[in-house]
Parts: sequence; structure tokens; C-alpha cells
Amino acid sequence: MNFLSHDYIYSIEIIAMCVYGFTGVLALKPEKNDLINVILLGLIASTGGGAIRDVLLDRPVFFIKDVNYLIAPIIPIVIVFYFYPVIKRVDKLLAYLDGFGLALFVASATSSVLGEGYDPVIAIVMGVITGVFGGILRDVVINRKPIVMGRTFYITPAVIGAILCVLFSKVWNDQIAVSISFLVVFGLRTASIYWKWYLPGFMLFKHAEEEE
Repeated sequence: MNFLSHDYIYSIEIIAMCVYGFTGVLALKPEKNDLINVILLGLIASTGGGAIRDVLLDRPVFFIKDVNYLIAPIIPIVIVFYFYPVIKRVDKLLAYLDGFGLALFVASATSSVLGEGYDPVIAIVMGVITGVFGGILRDVVINRKPIVMGRTFYITPAVIGAILCVLFSKVWNDQIAVSISFLVVFGLRTASIYWKWYLPGFMLFKHAEEEE
């Protein structure tokens, strides 16, 4: 991975941290919590997936090596905390922002791990873990049903995006691969929210529809 690619991916990671920090505030509903609680949950949401990835790869956790990853999300967290009454009026904002953050994390993490010489399969798995687990931890902490549970079309776009990132990295440069991966994940997730897409019936447990 060349310097330009590293700088590009680093910028995407910082943006993703801010977006997931944003979702942490929206999910918690700050009118019922103080600023410290909100910042804590926002940081859990923004750093959780990457921390799990780094532990699994047996390497220093990313925000310990670079505290900018911790500082960057705090700014949007504080902004949302004080302007929450206005921001919460936007319909389905949490869902769309979560999809945006998911796409950023999946694309950047997959490319980063692949660029470090790991097997493509490992890069795909780590990309999905990085994108998904921050939101899972956020929801578990506030006792909310994790967004990945049920029939939601959520992990599937992440897997597709991670695979495409690996494939296009072999054909084009990292910037193009990351951009395509991001657009696919965010596009699929946004479409699934807007048109209420779910996984097809053959991919569900046969009694799933009866139980819902």
C-alpha cells in the first residue's frame, strides 16, 4: 500500500469513527443521559469493531497507537448531544448513518488488512467484523436489539462489499477498490432501508416468518 492509499484510507477511517460516534448518541437518546454517558457510548460504537479486529489479529489496538481515533468522534458526539432535539426530527437518520458508517468501515478495514499482507479471506472477515461489531456493542450496551438480528439486510451488504474490495484491489488501485466497496455497501444498505428489503425466503429458517 503506497503513501497516498494509506492517507486516503486513514481519512476514511476517521470519518467512519465520527459517523459511528454520531449513531451512538442517536441510539442512546441523550435527553435521558449526561454528556459523559453519551461520549462513552459514542466511543464504544466507533472503536468497538476495530478493537475486536486488532485483538483477533494479535496486534496493538489502533486507537492506542493513534489517539486521533479517539479524539475525532468526540466532536460530533458533543454537537449531536446539544442539538439532538433538532437532529432527531430527521426520519430514519440513525439507520442511514449506521449504513454510511458500516460502508466506510468495511471498505477501509478490508483494504487495510489486505494491504498488510493477510490472506484475502482474512481481510474479508476482518472488514465485516470492523463494520458490524461497533453497532452490535452499541446496541448491547443500551439493551437494544442489535440491528444485525432478525431479517435485516445488513451483514450481507457488508460481505458483498468486502469481497468486491478484495477483487478490485487486484485489478485497480486501493482508492478505486475502497470507493467501489463503499458505494456498494452503502447503496445496498440504503436501498434496503428505503424499500424494506429482506433476505429471500430460502435463506431463512423455515419457521422464521411464522414466528415474526
